[in-house]
Amino acid sequence: MNLSLNERLSPVLERSLARIRELFGDSDDLNIVRFEASGIKCAVLTLEGMTSSSDLSKMLFSPLMDFKKNACPAAGYL
Repeated sequence: MNLSLNERLSPVLERSLARIRELFGDSDDLNIVRFEASGIKCAVLTLEGMTSSSDLSKMLFSPLMDFKKNACPAAGYL
């Protein structure tokens, strides 16, 4: 594993996810869930046992799916 503390993620989601998988050595403990919210491609990364899928759904995915770009002043920066 060649990890630099100054390494930044790519603005291209799939490229960043590939690098993260590489750093984790394709570990089965790394969970990646891809989704789209208001036309923005997103991913949530968790480690096995960190949280349940029902908790993620209630706390993260449901609010994100309801997110409206026009309701958020920062949406123009996303």
